[in-house]
Parts: sequence; C-alpha cells; structure tokens
Amino acid sequence: MLTVLELFSGIGGFSLGLERTGGFKTVAGCEIDPFCRQVLAKHWPEVPIHDDIRTLNADWLAEMGAWQSEPDVGRVAYGIPARVDRLKALGNAVVPQIPELIGLAIMEANP
Repeated sequence: MLTVLELFSGIGGFSLGLERTGGFKTVAGCEIDPFCRQVLAKHWPEVPIHDDIRTLNADWLAEMGAWQSEPDVGRVAYGIPARVDRLKALGNAVVPQIPELIGLAIMEANP
C-alpha cells in the first residue's frame, strides 16, 4: 500500500478518492483552514494534520511517524487553494510561491 501526504487538504477529497481505490493510505495532511481541519479530524482521526505548509518539515513528519522512505514509497497529493479566505490566510506574498512551497514540502518528506 502506498502512503500519501496530502497538502492543501481542504476537506480530504484526494485522500477519500485515493483510499477508495484500495491502494493508498493517507498518513499526514496539511491544511490552514480551521474548519477544514475539523472535518479532516472527524473523518481521519488517526491522521496528523499540520496547520501551515510554510512550517511543514521532515522533523514534524518523523515525529508524527507519518512518513517513511523506501520501501514504503510515499506519494504527495495536493490541491491548489481556491477560496479567497484560504489565500488570505497564506498571505498575498505567499500565494505566487505555492508551487515552491509544494516542492519544499516534497523535498522535506524525502530527505
């Protein structure tokens, strides 16, 4: 079974779809919106959810026991934030850097 780190999780659409295939298990997520984190906690109570992609790092993933390299090669699923309030929560200067943040999170997950 492949593991999934879900970035910009929202309410867990990628996790739900991937897990329903039977070949994936979500092991961690990252979501800034408090309401969405409540929804995630209800449906995936065992999955740790980090609250800010800007501070997500390998240490947190290791501490949560959420990510392993080989042989359990993980996958990263992410949605781009679309709601205005989620973009505001990230800060206007950060929004154009979202692809960079995703890349940094991937590199952190695979040190």
